[in-house]
Amino acid sequence: MNLRLRRPLHLASLGAFIIAVALLSHSYDGIRHDGTLYWGQLLLRQGVHQLAADPFFLGGSQDSYSLFSLLLGPLVAALPFAWTVPCIILASLGCSALAVFTLLHRMLGGKPLVAALGLLAVMCVSPLYGGLRLFGYTEPFLTARTLAEPLLLWSLVPLAGGRLVRATLLQLAALAFHPLMALPALVVTWLMACARNPRWLLLLAVPLLALASAATSPVPWRHRLLDTFDPDWWALVSQANVQVVLGNWRLADWATIAIDAALIASVMLKLPRAAPRQMLGSLLLAMAGLMTTALVATDLLHWVLPTQLQPWRVLWLVHLLAVGLAPWLVWQLWRPGGLSRMASALVVLALACSHVGSASGAAVLAAWLLCEWAAWRRLAASTGLVRLVVTACLLAAIGLGAANLALEIERLHWHPTPTLTASMAARVFAEPVIAFALVLSLAALSARTALTAAAVAVSSLALLVFAAWHWDQRDALSRAIESTPTERPFQAQIPIHASVFWPDHLHATWGLLHRISHYERQQGAGMVFHRATAEIIGPRRDAYRRIREEKESCEAGVWMSSGTAQDLAACQTPSNEKLRELCSGRERPDFLVFGTPAARPLQAVATWDLGGQRLHLYRCSQFAGTGTDGQRAE
Repeated sequence: MNLRLRRPLHLASLGAFIIAVALLSHSYDGIRHDGTLYWGQLLLRQGVHQLAADPFFLGGSQDSYSLFSLLLGPLVAALPFAWTVPCIILASLGCSALAVFTLLHRMLGGKPLVAALGLLAVMCVSPLYGGLRLFGYTEPFLTARTLAEPLLLWSLVPLAGGRLVRATLLQLAALAFHPLMALPALVVTWLMACARNPRWLLLLAVPLLALASAATSPVPWRHRLLDTFDPDWWALVSQANVQVVLGNWRLADWATIAIDAALIASVMLKLPRAAPRQMLGSLLLAMAGLMTTALVATDLLHWVLPTQLQPWRVLWLVHLLAVGLAPWLVWQLWRPGGLSRMASALVVLALACSHVGSASGAAVLAAWLLCEWAAWRRLAASTGLVRLVVTACLLAAIGLGAANLALEIERLHWHPTPTLTASMAARVFAEPVIAFALVLSLAALSARTALTAAAVAVSSLALLVFAAWHWDQRDALSRAIESTPTERPFQAQIPIHASVFWPDHLHATWGLLHRISHYERQQGAGMVFHRATAEIIGPRRDAYRRIREEKESCEAGVWMSSGTAQDLAACQTPSNEKLRELCSGRERPDFLVFGTPAARPLQAVATWDLGGQRLHLYRCSQFAGTGTDGQRAE
């Protein structure tokens, strides 16, 4: 690029800005998403033995396939969880960021500014990959992925240099924490080994012989290799674990996959060094093979083992590398001018579509590839047309970014944080259009004079201090869950082996109450791995169906009527009518906890004040057989 930052102060200023954006876009707001499930595994390992009877653990859990809780359990038991976990997440984020910068720096010819822009893209462009935008990389909550991802990203550094043994050792270490994330990286390494020496293809004989043995003789592990989902189990998995079935994915998901693949292919054709090109080519080949395996084995054959291995998770590597390499590709396409410059602008727009999850990315991708093909054929375009297309693409990208930012600000209205102003500022700085405009402006100013360089350094440092100060966004309930309180809520009222229904608060039921959760959607995560879990969760999912539908209807009504965050929170408390249906049925909890009291005339068994919020405890027997009007309390 024309901006050449040779002075350490210039690079340090931009580094501080990028670190600040990384912190702002990965703020810590407590245990959530899959972090809840791993939190439960740590609690069970620490001695909260009653959780062993929870539906998530009763049929078997993912803890059997990872060293996560075995290694972290003693650490979390010895040190305060409320500080240990944020430190682990920060360390993981830092290691991942350094690995990405090092990888891009070596792949792209030792250009620090280009590598820094690639790192900025990885940190602020949406990390969500795969179907339904449920999973991402560099997640700001603790899971086994938190430990595996830095190892796998660092494994790409020697892999891009052709050093396969070092890469394999790091990938095997990651395999011990999260096999599903490490498997695609191992496949890429194996493909690179096969390209060097075709005898590595003989490794294919191992699974083929295992399958042949299982098919022809009654070996003990026959069912692990050959079993398919029976109709009942498949019906539950395909409805609850929707992301593992590619037929459930949306057009926008496939558009993002196509854009990522095109980005990597285009970069691969333009890189000067052979080893990085070979790694990217192997990644594309691994993606094609693993996605085909997922489609055939899961969607067509309903084959258990490949479905559980989730080969589509190769997309996390594809998406991360595509996003990180995109700034370099944009510059390479921009320099020649003409149709190539139009293709550069369309790449930016395609990334913007991918960031917001728009299906329009498919059309933008087609236009980009057409322009790049025309540029390769040395076709000409008028200067006016090029300017028009470039301007339109940039305006469209800005529009998508503005719409996405408005949506993020709107979400803060419904789910306010402890420091709302800081959270809004974080959303602004972390929006890719704004982040890239600022970093390029800072780079230009920093390269001009000593005074502007000093001003840039002070501004970047101030943003970094602001981001570090406001990185922790936990509310009072989140802090209480992660701490060791002197007295836990409702301990005298809820017997130790009783089950509790606390809507959308699985982490609090486990971590704060230390009680079994009767049903929460997240507990069904293990249904794809254990049929016993599906047999437990399936009937309970049906029992709570009407409550779930009522909640969704209530939330839609609040949004349409421009209600308040309190109105939205009240939707978590079901009507007395729905609670009577639940508590009169066969699948019912022993106790219920709500943040908003149930409708009169029923009175809570006990209440508990926690961080300005009052929790209300009910027995399910209070609702069974009672006639109510189903109205909500004021």
